[in-house]
Amino acid sequence: MEFYLVYHGPLSSTQRRSKGEKKQKLNEQRWHIRRAFHDQLKELWRTNKTLSGWTSPRSEFENIRPVSDTISLLASDDDDEPLADLLAAKNYRGGFDFVPLASKHLYLAVHLDVLFMRRDAPGGVVHNGDLDNRVKTLVDCLRMPQRQEMDGAKDVFVESERIYCLMEDDDQLSKLSVETSALLRPKRLDEDDAEVDLIMSVAVKPYMNTQSGLAFV
Repeated sequence: MEFYLVYHGPLSSTQRRSKGEKKQKLNEQRWHIRRAFHDQLKELWRTNKTLSGWTSPRSEFENIRPVSDTISLLASDDDDEPLADLLAAKNYRGGFDFVPLASKHLYLAVHLDVLFMRRDAPGGVVHNGDLDNRVKTLVDCLRMPQRQEMDGAKDVFVESERIYCLMEDDDQLSKLSVETSALLRPKRLDEDDAEVDLIMSVAVKPYMNTQSGLAFV
């Protein structure tokens, strides 16, 4: 399954030693970035016929195994439940149900190609050692947050709202390439120094042979 995600806004470096106001600001920024991706992924789940039509009895879903699973992609039995509901039930965290598109339960991995447009002079981000940290922030916002990272979620999402994200964990990211370029659109007077435009080509692919994984080939 292939599609594009975009992001326009601030993307700051992840700094392990950030404290106080700086750490709080980065955490707030991360939640706003998650919101931007949530809106796009929610629309993907709504419009993609495979995702919106994929149902399965809970018992079959819970027993998915490589090669021998028997999940029903487009079943219509009364006992069937939508895939999004089944995933949400497995990923409750901090008062929210998460729906990771690339679920470990379905043996799925992510390939990501990023066009990273920023205000820095060509090569500046790399020479300052900052690119890796900004990409780490991006990847953190594409996965489910860890329990200790849930602070601030209720400032961006309505309590009990279902949150759509790309993957459960960053260890599912099996390919990552980043191409940098200058951001040429006119700069706003109130623009953040960390402003970027990102265009991301995303591929979600099975890493084990399962019947359910065929939907992502």
